[in-house]
Amino acid sequence: FETKTDTKGNFTLNDICWDDTYTLLGEKIEFEQGTTSFTMERNKELKPVIVKLNPIKRAAPIGTDLTKYLKLDPIYFDLDKSFIRIDGQITMQQVFAYLKEYPEVVIEVRSHTDARATNEYNLALSNRRAKETVKYLLDNGIAPERVSGKGFGESELTNNCDSNSKCSEEEHQKNRRSEFIVVQN
Repeated sequence: FETKTDTKGNFTLNDICWDDTYTLLGEKIEFEQGTTSFTMERNKELKPVIVKLNPIKRAAPIGTDLTKYLKLDPIYFDLDKSFIRIDGQITMQQVFAYLKEYPEVVIEVRSHTDARATNEYNLALSNRRAKETVKYLLDNGIAPERVSGKGFGESELTNNCDSNSKCSEEEHQKNRRSEFIVVQN
């Protein structure tokens, strides 16, 4: 038989068969179904029956930067370098784990530079950074069709540290980064 709960999750069973085992199925929009079994024992105190419902996991929306979505530290690069630093490897492993959990997700690595060299040099450097970031994921088992990379040079600064500004090294560092943008889910 079927019964529905009230807004607090309470329900009533009619025509109880004592000492029988019941299975309770819980359903809610945007949640996975859950079940639990319980026995109605005569002359015993009724205990709450809890059905745990887990939210349905969904891949990040298209256009999302996974570092922000997953609340990860960004991948930053040293000045004039394209290798993945030790601190970046932690984030890379978390992005890798996410891609393993959601095998339908395809990402584009978008790499950037600060504005302290020529546009041409920065574009080439950002392309090397994108290539190294993609290589890291490929070397860890992500299929090539699931990840691509592109360098943007200094065209998408995160702050006002352009070539005419006096900024601290820390401010410039914020622009030397790779992003992981979801392009298919």
